[in-house]
Amino acid sequence: MGDGVQSNKLRKLRAEAGMSRREFAEYFGIPYRTLQDWELENRVMPEYLFRLIVYKLRIEGKCAEFGNAINVGSDPIKGK
Repeated sequence: MGDGVQSNKLRKLRAEAGMSRREFAEYFGIPYRTLQDWELENRVMPEYLFRLIVYKLRIEGKCAEFGNAINVGSDPIKGK
């Protein structure tokens, strides 16, 4: 359904945060099936939501390097 880029980024982000799919879904209050559909490319995750998740994980120190390793668009922390 999607181009796979977003789902790959999401899987890498979740792995870097050291969370299972279930843990990640519970941490963010996202239904498990929704997260699963995003990762399996059955649905497309909104880009703004992906940026917010990256922002939250960076602020909480769970994936400090993710934004540097993978292009997530504008940097929500630096505003660039």
